Amino acid sequence: MLYLIQQTRTNLATAAAVMTLLCGSVTGQTDTDGDGLLDSWETNGIDANNDGTIDLVLSGANPNHKDLYVEVDAMSGRIPSPTTFTQVIVSFANAPVTNPDGLTGITLHIDPDETNVSLATWTYNPPTIFWPPEYSQFKAQYFGTFAQRTDPTNSQNILNAKRQAYRYCVFADRLGITTVSGLAEVPGNDFMVTLGGWTPVGGTWQQQAGVFMHELGHNLGLWHGGPIGAINNYFNFKPNYHSVMNYSWTVPRWIGGWNPVPTAAQIAYQNSWMLDYSRAAWPTMNESSLNENTAICGGCGAPHNAHVVPMGPPSPWGWGYLEGEAQAMIDYNRNGFVGEVSVQADVDWPIFPLCVAAQILDGGTCPYMTLLPGADDWSNLWYAISGHQNFGNGVEGAVIPPDGEMTFEGMQMLSFVGGCAHQDDFEGYYGEPALHGQGGWKGWDNNPAAGASVTEALSYDGLRAVVITGASDLVHEYCAAAPGTWSFSVRQFIPANFSSNAVGPAAGSYFILMNTYHDGVPYNGSEWSALMQFDSNDGMMKALHGAGAGTINLPYVSDRWVKIQAIIDLDEDWTRIYYDDALVAEYPWTGGVFGDGGGAATIGAVDLFANNSTPVYYDKLRLDPVASECGDQLFFDADGDMLTLLDEFRRETNPCNPDTDFDGALDGLDNCPLTPNPDQLDGDGDGIGDACDEPEPCLADVAPPPSGDGVVNIIDLLAVISAWGACSPPPAPCLADINGDGVVNVADLLAVISAWGPCL
Repeated sequence: MLYLIQQTRTNLATAAAVMTLLCGSVTGQTDTDGDGLLDSWETNGIDANNDGTIDLVLSGANPNHKDLYVEVDAMSGRIPSPTTFTQVIVSFANAPVTNPDGLTGITLHIDPDETNVSLATWTYNPPTIFWPPEYSQFKAQYFGTFAQRTDPTNSQNILNAKRQAYRYCVFADRLGITTVSGLAEVPGNDFMVTLGGWTPVGGTWQQQAGVFMHELGHNLGLWHGGPIGAINNYFNFKPNYHSVMNYSWTVPRWIGGWNPVPTAAQIAYQNSWMLDYSRAAWPTMNESSLNENTAICGGCGAPHNAHVVPMGPPSPWGWGYLEGEAQAMIDYNRNGFVGEVSVQADVDWPIFPLCVAAQILDGGTCPYMTLLPGADDWSNLWYAISGHQNFGNGVEGAVIPPDGEMTFEGMQMLSFVGGCAHQDDFEGYYGEPALHGQGGWKGWDNNPAAGASVTEALSYDGLRAVVITGASDLVHEYCAAAPGTWSFSVRQFIPANFSSNAVGPAAGSYFILMNTYHDGVPYNGSEWSALMQFDSNDGMMKALHGAGAGTINLPYVSDRWVKIQAIIDLDEDWTRIYYDDALVAEYPWTGGVFGDGGGAATIGAVDLFANNSTPVYYDKLRLDPVASECGDQLFFDADGDMLTLLDEFRRETNPCNPDTDFDGALDGLDNCPLTPNPDQLDGDGDGIGDACDEPEPCLADVAPPPSGDGVVNIIDLLAVISAWGACSPPPAPCLADINGDGVVNVADLLAVISAWGPCL
């Protein structure tokens, strides 16, 4: 996340005095237009050492019209498109800022210079290192043009003159292994944009422009809720603050991921994005006493008609709501009654993980009831840099506490506000927190003791996963009551030393999907629709349904990540349950696990239940409608890759792109559809390409050795049996300790035979 580097509040008065000095008279000279550049500089140029020689001419400067100058250097492949800079320049030109020449706007001069510097990851290790030390080294080497830096007689004066007028931006790669979008001084003259970890790499032009203008805004004295000086302007996500400084508006809603069919409100949110700072201070919102008869804009004329804005409090499934800026009445406290004149609601945090990251700034608790003033950015920009304490080659301001700055994951989370789809990579939580009360997660029956923790010890991808162990009975409710077909998927990791810590038919750790869930309702008042039990006593996964009569028993997979998926057709009342990409059960969704019927055609909740077992890990959780921008017919191949829409969701390929990984093989024929492998090599003949294959307890094409005969059949099973005596310990294709009982024996062979069906 982007962390701000800024002066301490005790220095605000001193810095303000410096600005007043530079915007007024300095040694008999003036700054008529108040842009921090002396009239003599804009008219004649800058004499850095007062020797009577002009060291730098400010091209295009006008002493009667505000000018801002930014030099931009970039690493290879990270310089933004010309559209990026053009759009930011237009935004400044259209600013509602008056000038002595009678015209409005600010002339922004962006000077791209070196744009092909070698890629390098910069150091970023909060709380020890926020601002990368490499930035100062980079600036010392590249600030100024090559000609300016190598001038044989005057380079030092030229660069000193340039530092008095120019801010400096680096389009770098990324900060550590994070997807933090950038850093800036507040106020100051140094900032960076770091979108190397975003998708697409380096960002779209809108993302580049939004983050660039956001970071420049910090240099110009803006926090995430308005200009510096007022503590309430720290607060992010204020609904009454429409500015790129607000993370709700830094970049457009992301449309490239697991939410392929946005709701009408989400489309309106996407279309509401503007590359702009706030143009007016909207009325204050008092979270302790909100009037539901007053729109967000509070009767200020609805300057953004048809725009919607993300708003808390988060819904039961972890995301907030989208409300119209010009909407007349709003149910702020979400109690189903609109029109109350004094209600409490935490409206500035629509996403719990980001709220938690900002607890220090948001009063120490989350939610926190406070005053949320509107803010006018354009009228309060901080223009002066020369003489300011943050002026220099490196960072000189103090570090403020982190307040949930923009990352790629944070931007993804915003895309789910206002809808029922859900994703959680567990990356958006700071450190290794307990999940109860965050991101829509809670312990069963809303009991914190039944919660679980995020861990950095193991993950499917990224840094974090959730660990289910001991008393964990972690629940996440959903709102998917609409008809249609849905896909629920999650990755699971069961360590080889997993123990159920109990005996009997109920022993084990559980993955559960429910069609009905309510806090405070006895277990028999809820409805289970999918239940997978993992029991270390016999090494089996049991997929229960039909009052137990339809239970499927398979050896569970340990020591690697396995995908669990349910395809849920609420229209046809049918579900298919997959384990490790094998179909293991299908039955009526409302009939549920116990086969008694009476369930609801809804997706009520997921429940990850440890049942006093040792740790089991989960990551990359998704709930999505099985639909796409190129159609919602389940059995239609819209992109011609030999896969139906349902197939695409099963394989996690793009239903609108016939070659998801761009390796030249159609998704339907690609043995690694998500991993580029033009060679399509499959050394063990199991149908999974070497590029994405993992060892399994299931048989591969091993006979006759060494290259196989092209099919997986009984001959391969006989080859394994024949190799039995020669293996100690048994390498593939010989048997291993599949059931995890500490010995390699006939029980392992039986486990292979049991797994034979779903492995074909």
